[in-house]
Amino acid sequence: MREKYGKFYADWYDDSGVRHTKALSSRQEAKLFKREREAEAVLRKKARASASKPNATAPRRKARSRSTAKRGRRAGARTRTSWSRANSRTRRATRRSRR
Repeated sequence: MREKYGKFYADWYDDSGVRHTKALSSRQEAKLFKREREAEAVLRKKARASASKPNATAPRRKARSRSTAKRGRRAGARTRTSWSRANSRTRRATRRSRR
């Protein structure tokens, strides 16, 4: 809370972390307003956390094996090393042609 030009400013952060300020006429009013907003944010945060807990009875997903992970790559797709070799060959060829 801060005082500026005869007004008392209640500043607080909401449950998503965004800062807000509101000008009020008295110090006590500003303190009370700030406490109420922070309490509301805590309640919303707790409600969201309890709602997002994983369900213990839900079936678990099986981890992918290495062979199925590689299957998604295109046949003949270049790896990082093959690209660098190809680029170095073209660089050498262009240097020779410039001489």
